[in-house]
Amino acid sequence: MNSTSGRQLQYSPFQAPDQIKMAAKMQAQIARMAGTDKNLFTLILGTRKVKVLTGHVSWAIDEMASGWTAEIAWVPPPLSGSDQAIQDSVAPYAYPYAQVFLGPNLVNTGYLYTVTNSFSLDGLTKTLEGASFTADLVDSDLQGPADVGGAGIFDWENISVWNLANQLCAALPVPINVVTDLNEKVVPTAQGDLVLDNAPFPYIQAEPTEKYGELFTRLAFQRGMLVTTDQYGDLYLTAPKLKQDPVATLGEGDIRSWIKMMSSTAGSAHSPKWEAKFDGRKRFYRYTVYCVPGDGAPTSAISYDPGIPNNRMNAIVTPDTGIGALGITAAWKRSRTLADALTIPFPVTSWYTPSGALWTPGTMVMVHAPSIHINTPFQFLIRKVEYMFEPRGATAVLSLLPPQAYTGDPIPEGIFS
Repeated sequence: MNSTSGRQLQYSPFQAPDQIKMAAKMQAQIARMAGTDKNLFTLILGTRKVKVLTGHVSWAIDEMASGWTAEIAWVPPPLSGSDQAIQDSVAPYAYPYAQVFLGPNLVNTGYLYTVTNSFSLDGLTKTLEGASFTADLVDSDLQGPADVGGAGIFDWENISVWNLANQLCAALPVPINVVTDLNEKVVPTAQGDLVLDNAPFPYIQAEPTEKYGELFTRLAFQRGMLVTTDQYGDLYLTAPKLKQDPVATLGEGDIRSWIKMMSSTAGSAHSPKWEAKFDGRKRFYRYTVYCVPGDGAPTSAISYDPGIPNNRMNAIVTPDTGIGALGITAAWKRSRTLADALTIPFPVTSWYTPSGALWTPGTMVMVHAPSIHINTPFQFLIRKVEYMFEPRGATAVLSLLPPQAYTGDPIPEGIFS
């Protein structure tokens, strides 16, 4: 998901002139950030850099919007004598264009949405919360008429996820660009080839109160895809790339280094805490998908998670999968449930891998940490990265996931024994 990875992207054919202009301004800002201190958290509102006291960014391979928070010192005008453009940007409901850089690396593009004023003996601060452009898709209900080659306002026929996302996002008052790296239906994995079915849905029906994000996510789910965002705030259709070398090897020493770093400023009364939780109630033995096609003859497909007590069962009903894709949907239901159950947070003391690249979701790491039941070296997928900027330094938490959760292969339970 990093712009420097050389990925081959397919861009929306509906890019509007204002999108093209914004992209040019964004690239110019990226060029200006070259050479920035690699441990500096930079927030840009409009065209102004804002000095940040603390900051946090969250970016995941399977979440449609990425978000950030930043705390800034603030003195209300006219006492402050500060930049009026910044004062205007941090006013409530201003919705300024926002970018976040970690060192020279752009990690988030979107808007500032939320402003919280906090008062203490130390003075007045503002906590700013922003998100990628795609947050509007997460929050907003579908708007009609959306009858693009379909049967009704919220009905479509013979259309793929890619084409539907392009058409609906292009029709928004402020269009959102759509990109994908799924130019082929076959994605290489460590266990073999993961076949993605990007075939059109015969029929799709949405509720008038359904969110754009809900619609795109459930359709992509049925085709074995992930819906996320990139550092430019685009809607990004992808799939886990599991045949890749690990970017780092992590272990007990990394955990001890993080605890030492956190303790150096926390004091004994506020010792930092980190935990890895394993919740068996989030896993199921059998996952069943039921489809009721137009002729009313129901059919189903099943996927299993061996090793789980077989009383534990999970099922969903979907009207728009299509009989041919039921098996993919059942396997993906299992995958998403396993992803939630098996994700392990792992703390690191830097935003960067040992080679100097930014930690990014979708890459791999090798882990050997008996204290969290990873008793032999095992390669994990980085599902999510949370970047923290605090007085004690720049740190991150990597959310790690066994890649088998996305391939449909049995989870090697021995790694947790």
